[in-house]
Amino acid sequence: MKPFDVFVKTMKFCWLKLACKAANFVISILTFLLLVMLIGTRVGGTGLALCIILWLALIRVTDFLINKYFGYLIRAGHIAVVVKAFTAGELPADQFAYATETVKRRFAVTNVFFVIDRLVDRAVRQIQRMVNTVGLLIAKLPGGKQIMQFVNLFIEVAFGSVDECVLGWVFYKEELGAFHGACDGIVLFFQNFKALMLRALKTTAIIMGVMALIVIVPVLIAFGSDSVLAIVITLYVAVALCNMIKVSFIDSYTFIAMMGRYLELATEQVPSISLYDKCCNWSNKFRELVSKRDEEGAAAPAYAYVNDNQGQQL
Repeated sequence: MKPFDVFVKTMKFCWLKLACKAANFVISILTFLLLVMLIGTRVGGTGLALCIILWLALIRVTDFLINKYFGYLIRAGHIAVVVKAFTAGELPADQFAYATETVKRRFAVTNVFFVIDRLVDRAVRQIQRMVNTVGLLIAKLPGGKQIMQFVNLFIEVAFGSVDECVLGWVFYKEELGAFHGACDGIVLFFQNFKALMLRALKTTAIIMGVMALIVIVPVLIAFGSDSVLAIVITLYVAVALCNMIKVSFIDSYTFIAMMGRYLELATEQVPSISLYDKCCNWSNKFRELVSKRDEEGAAAPAYAYVNDNQGQQL
């Protein structure tokens, strides 16, 4: 199946993600009106400051519960369904039921999912900083800062999908332990680094165009009103809407596009021992993930790792 077809046919997960973001946005507005505008403005002074602090703390709690916890579970389910689509060439009849059953089976304890997700993200970020060192040199060149703005977005797109690809690999390699699959998944991502960066470049261009339209068009229309307040409000709403659409739809398309290419390459390969060692040298978080893999006591994989001269290297 092609990435866009998978995106369209699994869009029900995107709507769920949008509902989570919208719920969080509405709660933040309602609590602001209640705590700050209704209560805070009446008590004034220290009371107003306390209301603002309470409001900020409350929206952080709701953000964690809605976007981090439920959002993670929705994202994991979406990944499971996408992996099924790419590897089996078809979607399950009941996507939600399949997603729920797969996530429960693969991550019997929810905390395992959170631990893997955090460790993968931190490990990749550390490796990303190593890869992005050349950007410091580019920024010093004439016009380098403008170039780096695009490069930074490109890197965010490219590396932002690593955790989804890795978790997708965990779902795919049922015979491996969850931590074992995560370690192999990271290595296979960087083993196919060049090919995946080409896919990320194309996806970055699409994202820039879509996000520019979402923000710029409403603001240009607001300029016709000659009202500064209308322009400010429009800009705020446009940015908030852009963020919700990005998280719900654009990011979903991004990870699906990257996942399709990743699985196309990774399913034909095995992890490289030398690249495993490089990742360990680059990132202490990756070493921590490897340690948890060893503690997990996963059975030996059904394939042998390649030697230094095999496979596509970073």
